[in-house]
Amino acid sequence: MNKKEKSKIIFLSGLITLLIILCIYALNGFAPFGTKTLAVMDANIQYIDFFSYLKDVIAGKNSITYSFGKTLGGSNVAVFSYYLSSPFNLLLLFFSNANLYTFFNIVVALKLTLASIAFAYFITNRFETSYKDNSILFILLSCGYGLCQYSFFQASNIMWLDGMYMLPFMLLQVYYIVQGKKNWNLSIAVGLAIIFNWYMAGISCVFTGIWFLLECCLYAVENKMTFIQFIKTGIRYVCAMLLGVMVSAVLFLPTIGALTNGPRGNLSLRDILDFSFVGNMLSVIPKYSYGAESILGYPALFCGGLAIILALSVFFNKEIKIKIKIVLGAFLFGILLCLYWHPLYLVFSLFKSVTSYNYRYSFLIEFFILFLAAYNCIHLTDKKNLYAVGVTTIIFSLLNIYFNQQYTPQEKTNAYFTISMLIALSILFITSQLITNHKLKHMFLVLLLVTSSVDLGINSNLLANSLSMDILNYKSYRKNQEKIINQIESNDASNYRITQTSNRASYERNHNYDYDVKTKSMFGMYDGNLTANYNESLSYGYKSTSGYTSSPDGTQLEFLNKCGYPTYADCLTVTNTSMLGIDSLLGVKDVLTSENYTGLEKKNNTKLNDKYTYTNPYYMPLAFICNNFDAIKNEEGYLNPFDYQNLLFKQLFNTSKDIYKPVKYSVTKKDDSNTEINLNTSNYKNMIYYGFVPWTSESESYVYNGKDMITKYACWLSPTVFHIKTDSSNTKLRVESADSNFNYDNAYFYALDLSVLDQCAQTARKNEVNISMKNGSIDTTVNAEDEDSYLYLSVPVDDCWDVLVNNKKAEVKSFGNCLYAIKLHSGTNKITMRYHTKYKTLGIGLTAGAILFIIVSAIYRKKHSKEN
Repeated sequence: MNKKEKSKIIFLSGLITLLIILCIYALNGFAPFGTKTLAVMDANIQYIDFFSYLKDVIAGKNSITYSFGKTLGGSNVAVFSYYLSSPFNLLLLFFSNANLYTFFNIVVALKLTLASIAFAYFITNRFETSYKDNSILFILLSCGYGLCQYSFFQASNIMWLDGMYMLPFMLLQVYYIVQGKKNWNLSIAVGLAIIFNWYMAGISCVFTGIWFLLECCLYAVENKMTFIQFIKTGIRYVCAMLLGVMVSAVLFLPTIGALTNGPRGNLSLRDILDFSFVGNMLSVIPKYSYGAESILGYPALFCGGLAIILALSVFFNKEIKIKIKIVLGAFLFGILLCLYWHPLYLVFSLFKSVTSYNYRYSFLIEFFILFLAAYNCIHLTDKKNLYAVGVTTIIFSLLNIYFNQQYTPQEKTNAYFTISMLIALSILFITSQLITNHKLKHMFLVLLLVTSSVDLGINSNLLANSLSMDILNYKSYRKNQEKIINQIESNDASNYRITQTSNRASYERNHNYDYDVKTKSMFGMYDGNLTANYNESLSYGYKSTSGYTSSPDGTQLEFLNKCGYPTYADCLTVTNTSMLGIDSLLGVKDVLTSENYTGLEKKNNTKLNDKYTYTNPYYMPLAFICNNFDAIKNEEGYLNPFDYQNLLFKQLFNTSKDIYKPVKYSVTKKDDSNTEINLNTSNYKNMIYYGFVPWTSESESYVYNGKDMITKYACWLSPTVFHIKTDSSNTKLRVESADSNFNYDNAYFYALDLSVLDQCAQTARKNEVNISMKNGSIDTTVNAEDEDSYLYLSVPVDDCWDVLVNNKKAEVKSFGNCLYAIKLHSGTNKITMRYHTKYKTLGIGLTAGAILFIIVSAIYRKKHSKEN
């Protein structure tokens, strides 16, 4: 196949894919043609805020190394390398924050287009043969990769799509290594894949091992390969892969360093011993249908109607050697087994138990199906083999109909439509191969390409519409939120934190009452003011206490959880209520909320995004001097959030007074689903009341204060501690739950004594230390009179902080096993803190060394080839 023919196939594959996607966008009103977006679920909850944060990083307003907008403050290297390191994100330069959803849709289209181009590049170089008019088959197979089921089903996880377009480049270089050709191109491909998204690159790297064995087996059948040759080739492959990891070390090693600080850095290695199956392998047949969505045990692998027929009929092609068929069949079985056998499922989930977005690696199987189809195409010169295509079509169609009997009416309709199109495509294909007239043959092939494009478009259209939502209110919310934050920061340039109990999900919920359950899940809307939108501090550039990333700091999660802000999935802290005690200690000065929280003071009557700005009159500075500090010992047994906060305040302020005091209560069971709790709230004028009722299992439960619902409770994303409004000496709560899962005997109802809290706040402000606080950099000068003095600093302890006092390494303690307490000396203490990225220098060295080695090897190889 000459270069012109290759270029034509590659170009048309990308062009057709892009045109199909643009047609789907235009016809369904996706941005930029309308208001719909593919940024649903986690994309809407997390990634849009991350993109806004990245824009600030590019503009120099925020930092990858360290950001105080990430929960209490932390490194964002792992956030960047997992979510944001794709080269396509440079396009953010051309989009405003108000148009991030348009950016999202466009980048999805570009990545899927590149996936088709990459597959076309793979097959045109992997199969070195002149293909004449049948090059159209290569085009439709390439489009099938860019528009496979995985593409739009996982489009919301936009960072995973980088793995799709990098895979063909990696596997082609594996093929070249087996053929004894280029070595280090694989290193470059692997290095770039890891830099673009290390997670999907890891999955693809595992698959390259399988592909290496496949190519070795095919080579051994065709050309024979001795065991010594296999070992030598294997060494070349392993060295190239290791060198590829070294190429990426500049980002990958710091990522590893950052992940080891969090609870999600641990692997589920014990689960590898679970040899069970997660489903029946025959489920792939009925799931090969338009609009099918993957669930655990039922993977959907649609990548074109003709593709599956050509892939399966390869085993009936008489031009292909039996040994080749055995090899291809064995690997097809093994690759499908990765979807069903738990040890392999765990391996391709990178040894982590997956609780959402199952089959994150299913594009690998779709790639192999298309590879089989392409392999069959180049061996279909004998017309007799076309009968096998027809027979395969009939058998697969009948099996699909048979296994679809247990599915829903809509799924059956989609399946029948899929089968009809599959039969039509097979007829067109067989006819195009049987016709001898060149013009007529070409016409049928073009018709086949058009029909196949419609085939792929139908499936993509169904998935895109099923996994999308409207973004009617984002621009107005964005504009108002920026205004709120700018007003706060322009009026007060000091260091403090801002929290909120109402966010973008709350705003959308309040303005779109008629959304159905599925659409609400796309938005990340939950009943009872529950939400997972906790990254607005990163998006709008302010210090906060909230965060939701896949690389959290474990000590912060544990600390906040002990204080009453619970952790879910080891990656997010729920802060959708305001606990005035711990908020004050953490320097929360402003609270954005639609609720009327006792103790907070409304700044003004300006209501934006359905919330007011409140000031916390009890806030404490982020840095102040404390005396007689002793590190909190590990408490024995369980401390409820209120007693734990009491412990923190007693130690920090050297007081015997509790800021939280227990409240007497009684419990009355009204009926099977309603329980009444009577509280003695006689000191309501000077107290703020809170409650926490432990539960043994999750349920659909609600807590009411009179007729007003306080919160949905005992479920995913629900708070543990809830605020109780009261203006009387007796308050009645009602817990509505169909399950008897609450431990009322050990419920905790406490009152925050505002007088004690105010005393602590006054003490902290009296001893306040002014600090210069930037992301990754803190400076201050403290005059201490007492040798036993410490500087309390509301910044999380991290080994990567270099803390110096008068240019000497400081003596530091961990307050609450989370925050800094820096030992001061009598007199002047010049404190400097600089955050360094773990393994940064080593990573730069390894990457530089790897690139230098590749360049020297290339020069040597070029010189050596000229001499020969």
